[in-house]
Amino acid sequence: MTASGSRISYTEAIVEALRLEMYRDSSVVLLGEAGAAPELAELFGSDRVVAGIAPAAPVVLAAAGAAGEGRRPVCEISPAGPGPLDHIAELGALRLANGGGSAPVTLCLRFGGALADGGAAGRDPGAWLVGAPGVKVVEPVTPADAKGLVTAAIRDPEPVCVLEHTSCLDSVGVVPEGGHIVEIGRARLAREGERLTLVTHGAAVALCERAAAEIDLDADILDLRSLQPLDLDGVLASVHKTGKLLIVEPTPSAARITAELIAGIWEQAFEHLDAPPRRVRVDDSELADPAAQAEAIMEASLELVDY
Repeated sequence: MTASGSRISYTEAIVEALRLEMYRDSSVVLLGEAGAAPELAELFGSDRVVAGIAPAAPVVLAAAGAAGEGRRPVCEISPAGPGPLDHIAELGALRLANGGGSAPVTLCLRFGGALADGGAAGRDPGAWLVGAPGVKVVEPVTPADAKGLVTAAIRDPEPVCVLEHTSCLDSVGVVPEGGHIVEIGRARLAREGERLTLVTHGAAVALCERAAAEIDLDADILDLRSLQPLDLDGVLASVHKTGKLLIVEPTPSAARITAELIAGIWEQAFEHLDAPPRRVRVDDSELADPAAQAEAIMEASLELVDY
């Protein structure tokens, strides 16, 4: 225990968020394959925790039905294909087509590492989700953000997908007590500097922090946290300060995010740029060499700083 919270793991932070929200709101129900479901079933019973549903696609369909009956369902799944992601995208589109009514479904989606064997959805679920209308997508990388974003997702009236990369699950950090909430759509300043803005998300955040530490890089490192919507205002504020932008893409789908950020920079911060924006693509798979990935970030960062 610290003055500001407790040191717990990423996984424990998610369970804590679910437990507190289920105590706070009796309409919150949990559907899923594993994860927090067995632990919470002992507290809340089988009427509010339904574990062991497989495959994943019926879980999302069941959640959509529960939301239509006034519940706030949370789904815990690991993708074995795009099926469940298609269903959540369809739910968002249907919500907009019906005039923007409430559809409070939270999808906690674990991916990366061994789960990537499940196919493209296991490697990069953002490829299906980012760009889907009516769906919010967040990707916490710290335990505090895991708790805060899951809490925010459950309380949100729209469908929210919480992406949980397997590389983050065992990380430990200080997590605020009580109903901690992180606003969806706000980036996190992971490191502060003056000469470069480095924007990334997911597993690439640790690579960027490693690169910055090794060369004592004088840079802002922005962890987007929210992939849809993006915190363009936060990126613009940093670029106004530093004049230079490097975007580090951890997955193929991040190219869509890069395109949106670059468009916003050219439209609203062109006169503040001292160098052309750049991007670096890294591999966040368990087979990649972290040292080599960090080296690529270091090289691009130094070239921009010296431009």
